[in-house]
Amino acid sequence: MRHRHSCLGGRFLGTLLLALPLLFLPGCSDKNDSDAGTGPGPGDDSELDAIRQQALDTISFVNEFVDDAEAYSQGDLSGATEDLGLPSGSTLRAGEQPEWVDERERWELVVQDTVVDANGTTVVDVLFWVQYIDPLGLAQYEPDSTTWQVLVDADMFLDMHAEDDGQVIDLELAVEMDMALGGLPDGPYTIDSTGQLDMAMLWSGFGEGDIDLDAAMAWDMEVLAPANGCPSGTMTITMEAGSGAAEVYTLDAVFDGDADYTWTMKENGVVVDSGTESAGCSPGVS
Repeated sequence: MRHRHSCLGGRFLGTLLLALPLLFLPGCSDKNDSDAGTGPGPGDDSELDAIRQQALDTISFVNEFVDDAEAYSQGDLSGATEDLGLPSGSTLRAGEQPEWVDERERWELVVQDTVVDANGTTVVDVLFWVQYIDPLGLAQYEPDSTTWQVLVDADMFLDMHAEDDGQVIDLELAVEMDMALGGLPDGPYTIDSTGQLDMAMLWSGFGEGDIDLDAAMAWDMEVLAPANGCPSGTMTITMEAGSGAAEVYTLDAVFDGDADYTWTMKENGVVVDSGTESAGCSPGVS
């Protein structure tokens, strides 16, 4: 599975839910000491750094499900809790799988939990479901059936209050992801995913004034993934963030069937960064 980047070890809903607020905390920046300033709090490029990391972590989050496309298409949902990046302090048992709900004709995993640790409290609310569609319509998966499509949906909400060395963060974050898998049962799989993330954060206590930040993100992914190997296709992420007048960012990722993907980031239409990241897969290897 793919490596989850987190300075706090994925305590909350995976790096997707961590990058923007917690990147600023001492020890969590990718900057070196000469760039980071003399004390805690944001540096000159903190918002851009955080937005970029949030986008890349979102790609990693969606790629978890792309990586498990073959398993999902064959009725194996055992990777759901890891794909969702559920908090390690949750009472949810590791490896717990979705259960069949007959009246809705889908497999569901529901998490409603409050995680308390030394830094604060996090309320987690997750609904994850999977539906199988065969020539006759919605169906419970059967190994010998003909499945035309798999629908995957994740709705997550997080409400966090955290304190660290005098700094205080209050965060509300909502994530919605939809994914459709086609080309079953043997692949290659067509994978279409859309989603959005909305965040409201109030951060104080670092000596430079409070930060009241709202951010919104939406993504669209279209890839073709072989049963064994790496995907080919594109993913575009659009983000708005800032206190007061929002900046508009876009990040375009290109997957070409190799172990790495390339990305280009723009701020208000101007290229500000680009790079290469691991796609978390090996060409021609399951």
